Amino acid sequence: MSDLTDQQIYDRLGKIKGLPTCSQWAAGFSESIREQIDKGRTLSDRQKVVCIKILKENNEEAQKSLANWESEYNTNHKKKAIQLAQYYNAQSGGYFGDLVKVIQAGEVPPRGKYLKMRNNKYAKKVLAELERSPRFGSDDHIIPNSKFINGYSFNHSMMMARDGSYVAPDERTNFKKRGGVILGIDDKILSAAKGSKRYLVLPFGSANTYWVEERFLKLKKKGKK
Repeated sequence: MSDLTDQQIYDRLGKIKGLPTCSQWAAGFSESIREQIDKGRTLSDRQKVVCIKILKENNEEAQKSLANWESEYNTNHKKKAIQLAQYYNAQSGGYFGDLVKVIQAGEVPPRGKYLKMRNNKYAKKVLAELERSPRFGSDDHIIPNSKFINGYSFNHSMMMARDGSYVAPDERTNFKKRGGVILGIDDKILSAAKGSKRYLVLPFGSANTYWVEERFLKLKKKGKK
């Protein structure tokens, strides 16, 4: 393929647009190359190298590989991918941002990029938490433990409103003092930490429910509200 003429490259690039393996960048680059050739300009050696790389990424073998990956992804990876996308979408750093958008749009992510995200140490912690059995169950009476700090060191993972908004200080103080009851367990993990399962909690004396991570809770004896 390395000895292709400019015209052959032109013809082959014209056939890859719209293929499921063809990225938006590759389609745009291919179009610009074809426009250059239309104007009678000769491709540089570097341009040819990039074009041949694009053609290999979109050949028949690549189409078959993608079809196999789509099946494997939908069968074995989709659920975990969605859960990891939820975790990364909640982080402020924008890590794996483009990949998260693809997954949350219901599309199949590129295999290599997905596995890179799936196998990093933070993703492994998130998946380990999702697979671990919860320490508490529905209707358990709980109260914040010593790690729950109601002050300047308070953070969102300790107690979060259901819509993700800030929790008023008086609500935190009430929960710290009186505890509450668990109404349910979330299927999302937003912190890459041990004990980061999230519980939907109704504090005693409150009309509002909140998400609280397991690492900030302990059991409370019933009858002491």
